[in-house]
Amino acid sequence: MRQRAFEGKGRFYKGNLHTHTDISDGRRPVLEVVGIYKDKGYDFLAITDHNTVFQSEEFNNGIYIMPGLEIHSTNPEKFRTHHMVALTTYDNDATFHGERIENVEWTDSTASASAMHDLMTGRGFLPIYCHSMWSRTEPSEYGGLDLRAMEVYNGVCEYVYDQGNQEVYWDTLLRSGKRIWGVATDDCHGADQHYGRGYIMAKMDGLNDSNIMKALSEGSFYSSRGPEIHDFYIEDGEARVVCSPVRQINFITYEYLGKCCRDEGMMTEKSFRFHEGIDYIRVEVTDENGMKAWTNPIFLT
Repeated sequence: MRQRAFEGKGRFYKGNLHTHTDISDGRRPVLEVVGIYKDKGYDFLAITDHNTVFQSEEFNNGIYIMPGLEIHSTNPEKFRTHHMVALTTYDNDATFHGERIENVEWTDSTASASAMHDLMTGRGFLPIYCHSMWSRTEPSEYGGLDLRAMEVYNGVCEYVYDQGNQEVYWDTLLRSGKRIWGVATDDCHGADQHYGRGYIMAKMDGLNDSNIMKALSEGSFYSSRGPEIHDFYIEDGEARVVCSPVRQINFITYEYLGKCCRDEGMMTEKSFRFHEGIDYIRVEVTDENGMKAWTNPIFLT
């Protein structure tokens, strides 16, 4: 039986889930930011300014704006914090455009993360854990939450601090039995270099808020900095990925049970017969410019 990462009908839509404007600490107004992403060929964009809900359909013209915000913990413990972006739908009557939602006090780390998660889910939002490396938090501090997704890549953290990649933390959670998806985002704040660094490609049967939320909940998307992933599936004990031309394909599970394919020229597909009894397999592909794309895991148990 074939088990696919991308099930159902539809096509892939390109979107950024972590976006700042001058509503909070971004440098550019909403209209300008929306225009940048439209020009870059994005299909949807979540406006996630700090503490302020964006739930207006005013800019839904040639690009779909996903309602959301970002919230974090107040931070008496130096250099450590929790951040989450939280997305919702236009028909969520538990919030409104422009609503101010205050940050959560840092008491105990895990308790503060839990309080943030409960606050957002209780108001009808889907929380995504942000930039764990930059926040200096360990997976054990948020891994017990019922999170659907975390950032595997954050563009601003990579560009400004070289702290953008969270693959090790993601695999730490996956290897502990956590079923969590990985998203790539920009976290743009206004510099020209902040836009178009990381995005998701969500497979959906139409572009609307409920379909985006469904894709995020079910993992029907991949994340990328450039390469395309056309298919990823498991059949008869073998994992197979089909992608745009890349120089490296990495099947990731537990280190010595995975496989890295390189030094074979440019590749567009690869198969891997995996060891019985593993929990999950995910794939990373890297193109000739060093840009990556990440599948979500297929879970085997």
